[in-house]
Amino acid sequence: MNWNCIRIGIAILATLLLAACDDLGDAQEYLDTGAELYDEGSLEEAILHYEKAIGLDPELTVAYFNRGVVYETLGEFDKALEDYDEVIRLDPQHSEAYFNRGSVYHNLSEPQVAVDNYNEAIRLDPQNSDAYLNRAAAYILMGQYEQAIEDLGQAVLLNPQESLAYANRARAHTLLGQDTEAQQDLEKAVELGFDRESVEVEINRLKSQR
Repeated sequence: MNWNCIRIGIAILATLLLAACDDLGDAQEYLDTGAELYDEGSLEEAILHYEKAIGLDPELTVAYFNRGVVYETLGEFDKALEDYDEVIRLDPQHSEAYFNRGSVYHNLSEPQVAVDNYNEAIRLDPQNSDAYLNRAAAYILMGQYEQAIEDLGQAVLLNPQESLAYANRARAHTLLGQDTEAQQDLEKAVELGFDRESVEVEINRLKSQR
């Protein structure tokens, strides 16, 4: 596994509304085809299908969400934010939209806004280990290392096999000068499949900056 500080946004939700709506008609076909095109890497075509679904039902939250995922994948963050904003306007309880919006703000180097969104994602879904993982990464960017370690501990409790949580906690411990704890987390990350060289390079870089 390669080094990466956050878990990227939640993936396409192809059939989210099937249980809540008996017949989406042509809109469902556009949703399904859009998801298939996304999986194939045909991102621009996927966007066109989600737009057609929205044209048939302007309040179809899953279409906005999925289009936001595609825009985020393309690095078109402003458009992704517009879609996630619309999802939240239509469904204020949509925890995945808050999570994805947080990851966009993280990529835009706005960690506090990212934290605000992760807070909502966690409030709505306290079992989302990735939200704790990403909020910790934002805390690290803001120099709030103790809070990061606390969140990473929760991420590990929820998902004990999450190597990235151990790798990021090794970073936070290193930044606090807690090298013994950092080494323990590094070894656990490697045991779970994290690339040793990449995390050791990062840890040594952080040590040189203390």
